[in-house]
Amino acid sequence: MKVFLSLGMLIFSCHSMAVSIQSRAKFKAQLGFGITNVSATTKATDDTTTASSTQFTQIEIRPTLIFFPTTRLAMAIYYFQTSLGDYSTSGFGANGRWYYLGRGTIEESFIDNKKISMTPTFAPYVEFGIKQQSFEAETINIKYSGFEVGLGTDWHLKNSYYLNFALQIGSLASGASRTVLSQSLLVAVGRAF
Repeated sequence: MKVFLSLGMLIFSCHSMAVSIQSRAKFKAQLGFGITNVSATTKATDDTTTASSTQFTQIEIRPTLIFFPTTRLAMAIYYFQTSLGDYSTSGFGANGRWYYLGRGTIEESFIDNKKISMTPTFAPYVEFGIKQQSFEAETINIKYSGFEVGLGTDWHLKNSYYLNFALQIGSLASGASRTVLSQSLLVAVGRAF
């Protein structure tokens, strides 16, 4: 008899509590700054083209918008433009991120009209994407495209704000004779909404 009364009280108390789950931030926007090391190589194709190789470092400013279809999977698009020395570069990229330790963004639950936020302190991820980049000198404009892989983490601070740290490696090509390898180290400030 006591068991049935206890069970009845438990069911009654659960029904009287208003529970609402699954409100999460679907977007993150971040502004990143970074240093990119670029190695550009041109192969000799015939008598008129000679082989050459150049290496330079550029500073990037990279605004990024991230969309979360699930709490672990995200899609990001970004744009960047830099000008350093003899080269001016610009481009855009898109990648997919997998937050392998769990949530990559804020999740909110409401119990009896009281909000409970679940925010990961660190949200590490791996990413794979595509990238297109233009290199411009005085009279030359060469477009490269290829892929990019990376590791990163979001460090969530107060409320919806976070810092992002990322390391990316890219391999781009323009035709069969020109290739670019790049390594980027990026730091960003962002907000989830």
